[in-house]
Amino acid sequence: MCFRGVVCLMAVMGMFSKALAKDGNLLLSKDAHAFFTIALAHDAIPAERTPAAQLQKYLRLVTGADFVIQDENDVPADKPQIVVGAGQRAKGLPPQEDWVALGTDGIVIKTIDGNLILAGGQARGTLYAVFQFLEETVGCQWWTSTEQFIPKVTELSIPLQNVRYVPHISYREHFSTRVRYHPEFATRTLFC
Repeated sequence: MCFRGVVCLMAVMGMFSKALAKDGNLLLSKDAHAFFTIALAHDAIPAERTPAAQLQKYLRLVTGADFVIQDENDVPADKPQIVVGAGQRAKGLPPQEDWVALGTDGIVIKTIDGNLILAGGQARGTLYAVFQFLEETVGCQWWTSTEQFIPKVTELSIPLQNVRYVPHISYREHFSTRVRYHPEFATRTLFC
């Protein structure tokens, strides 16, 4: 490797280490460069794969950065990651969660050891965790099936997260035809 390559590698390594904490926050991306990988269990169910893809899509729209989705077994444990779903990686990080107590709709949005966990009970919890994160923390807003607000930023830095929530009501349904005939919009709006 030439001198120039070594300098570039050192610059990237410096930016990578800064991704772990910036003023107590996580720096997810800067200047269209993602510092985190989306880690997904190899045996993830569709209700975990879909939110991982939606997270990737909306983070790209917000930042211009490509957040790669990888099998959690292929992501080194020391690499900054957004763990989507209650796979082995999420379950292995302290503190231990009571995943059964989350039921089908409970969510966990936590920062643990410089990683971001977006997970929940099966089958819908992970979906709700991802969309709550995108709305509450990132600033995405979906008003109707055709109207939304997606912020555009050159730097996405988020505060440390510590959310664990199990809804008291276990049944959700929209009676609007706007939702019924637009399943993608329904998916985004049924998390609250």
